[in-house]
Amino acid sequence: MPHYSGDSPAVKRTPRTQRKPLLRLPDEMLTKQAALFPETFERHSIVALFALRTLAQRITDYTNEVLAPLGLNAAKFNYLMVLFVKPNEAMTLSELSRFIHTSNATVTSMVGALERDGLVQRRAHDVDGRSTVVSLTDDGRRLMEKAIPLHHGHWAAALADLSLAEREQLADLVIRAGTGFDRHFIDGA
Repeated sequence: MPHYSGDSPAVKRTPRTQRKPLLRLPDEMLTKQAALFPETFERHSIVALFALRTLAQRITDYTNEVLAPLGLNAAKFNYLMVLFVKPNEAMTLSELSRFIHTSNATVTSMVGALERDGLVQRRAHDVDGRSTVVSLTDDGRRLMEKAIPLHHGHWAAALADLSLAEREQLADLVIRAGTGFDRHFIDGA
């Protein structure tokens, strides 16, 4: 696998990614929250969630830069990636919405943009004619064959400071946290 460093000539640095947002709230800000809200403030949760949100934004920003030379951004890549790795490369808009974690209206809008770009196509569902199925075009497939190795290479390099075991542990912890969020906010537990 090719090695992609942060100085890859394919990645143009923008003012947004030249400045690194804080991954951790300063102690004085945490101390103030603890003093103002002693009954509900839990330092470790606030620190973890702030870091996760900041990292999520960085991932989006860096993905936009890495994929810009291919005419892609993080949002378009996510849609195309889900379709590319789906065994039959076709999904209903509702199925796509579940993988992209967004509303059906947003999916419809993005699919329209990708269709105008010639990267996906829509057709009636074979069984349920009321549903629309989205699949990659040949151009979409070729683009993803270029984008995925670029994407994988950069993110493997970005996580190189973590061992494989630590990466697995990180994934497990993030998934467990996500399950807790779902249980609290969706299931109402």
